[in-house]
Amino acid sequence: MEDFFGDIPFGEMFPEEGMSQKIAVVVLQLAFSIIVFFPAFGEEWGWRGYLGPKLEEVMSKPAAILLGGVLWGLWHAPLTIAGHNFGVDYQLYPWLGIGAMCLLCICLNAFLTLLTERTKSIYPAAFAHMLINNCSAFVLMSILTTEDLYEKMQTIPAMCIFAVGIPLNVLVGGVSLGLYVYGTRNSKMVSY
Repeated sequence: MEDFFGDIPFGEMFPEEGMSQKIAVVVLQLAFSIIVFFPAFGEEWGWRGYLGPKLEEVMSKPAAILLGGVLWGLWHAPLTIAGHNFGVDYQLYPWLGIGAMCLLCICLNAFLTLLTERTKSIYPAAFAHMLINNCSAFVLMSILTTEDLYEKMQTIPAMCIFAVGIPLNVLVGGVSLGLYVYGTRNSKMVSY
């Protein structure tokens, strides 16, 4: 957050009268969400709308999910190297970050592919992608914590926060893959 607002303390970002900070954070996130939707839609159109079905033409569904997720993770490698996802102050930088992003993208690929398959549209996946990109830990921390706790949490390395979420990501990805592979055997993928 401080990257966007410079040296302005969190408590001074919003007006003191008329709107609580927690409501202001939600409004700010909604505004960012509108902007973030467009790149999320582009990625969904490319990854789930185009590449996923093409991969499934030449390999099994699990292999397509795995390869698609790895390719998607590698697609993010320049941002990871620049420190966007996990910063640059962790051991095995940038290789650990690139590997972590590939793992995350495999899990998300399974979930978003299942969502695309079940709805026969990339729009719900694009909306979910927008929420994942924009309304994740920052919003929850901003709404559910005090300013002091939020400031203390800022000192925790991003890679540590990611590590705490790995079991949930793997669970969601595994369940999604199982539902996708075994629950949608004879269906086609995307219609716009």
